[in-house]
Amino acid sequence: MHSTNIQSNSDFEPVEQIPLNKHSIYSKVDKMIEVMNVGSVLEVGCGSGRYLEHLKESGWQITGIDIQNKEKEFIKVIDVENGFELDKKFDLILACEVIEHIVDTEFFLENLSKHLKENGTLIISTPNLLFWVNRVVMLAGFKPFFAYADFHVRMFVWKELSKKLARYFSIVTVKGSHVGIGRNRNVLVGTLASYIGNFLPKLSAHFIVQLRPLGQNINQIPS
Repeated sequence: MHSTNIQSNSDFEPVEQIPLNKHSIYSKVDKMIEVMNVGSVLEVGCGSGRYLEHLKESGWQITGIDIQNKEKEFIKVIDVENGFELDKKFDLILACEVIEHIVDTEFFLENLSKHLKENGTLIISTPNLLFWVNRVVMLAGFKPFFAYADFHVRMFVWKELSKKLARYFSIVTVKGSHVGIGRNRNVLVGTLASYIGNFLPKLSAHFIVQLRPLGQNINQIPS
């Protein structure tokens, strides 16, 4: 099977060079993680591994998966399109900006669920096709942002994404990355856009979804 490179933009330097505290997605992922007990974490599509290295500073036991060889001992070179089998389960799994690169999303989500501990947490992010800017540009007859990137094989709206996720996980919370520009471009405007994204995920540029295994009591999970 011909595989789409899930991290073909892993070396896309403008993204890799954004400071984590100004990153539209990882800054919010950080907020979700900081209230969790430290344990083992797997990041699928980890790119350079810099976010895992950031988590390691807080005591997390880190493992990464990427299709490109980063020559770092904690990163395993695996094409998750074909599935993956690791010898352990994890307290936390991250898959930020990955699922839109995957052809068989059901198989991908099943693999994630198999590697998550019974009381573990999964955090997924992906672009939102119906980002409010996309709605405007499509209405004007132009192509939406994100959708036609060579390395994206599908795009999601919340109704479709939530239905897929709910087959394997309980949805704890969903936030939006931002509703305008990121903090890396303008701190003041980006901070406001990020704040609004917390309340209007369906209009935001990216969905950031926190999940637990099916059957877990999500009322005890902080958002």
